Amino acid sequence: MNRLIILSFFILPLAAVCQPALYFYNAQVNKIIVAKPGDQLVVMYKGYNNQTEFYREIITEITDSTVTLGNNYNHANNFISRGQKRKAEKLGPNFKVIAIKDIVAFRRIGVGSILTKSVLQIGSVLGLVVLAEDVFESSSFSSSEKFLITFGAGLATKVLLTILFPEGVKYQMSDGWQSSSVKPQTAR
Repeated sequence: MNRLIILSFFILPLAAVCQPALYFYNAQVNKIIVAKPGDQLVVMYKGYNNQTEFYREIITEITDSTVTLGNNYNHANNFISRGQKRKAEKLGPNFKVIAIKDIVAFRRIGVGSILTKSVLQIGSVLGLVVLAEDVFESSSFSSSEKFLITFGAGLATKVLLTILFPEGVKYQMSDGWQSSSVKPQTAR
């Protein structure tokens, strides 16, 4: 029993190190961006007939030559309901399997950024509800002024969140970036 416990102390850290990752690296600026399952990846890639396509979703699987964005409910485990499977069949596939060599531009959005943006969105909605309630209870504004105040506050919040958390591609492969599922060696 003690051997099993001691052996688990050596195997579990090794399993964490062996987690697949997608490495984007630029040798000119000596920079590496690591995208792991659970991160959100925004990509432009060469799709059907080499047309550039855009896709943004959470990474679910990384192989030696492809990255899967989103969940494939048709091949998923038994932990999802039949209703979710039927909904996925009705709406069509909500995942993409993209060849790593076809990626033209990318941006990695970490789990921390996703959670921070969600918390800020919820907080701003609650704040806007309180603001709207106070503005509409006030008799010093006309109805059009009340509408413009609440609309302006909502629009300003949306613009501010878009500026703080951009979701477009950031890095172009034509600028010297390369991608691989094997960790590259960089100069020191």
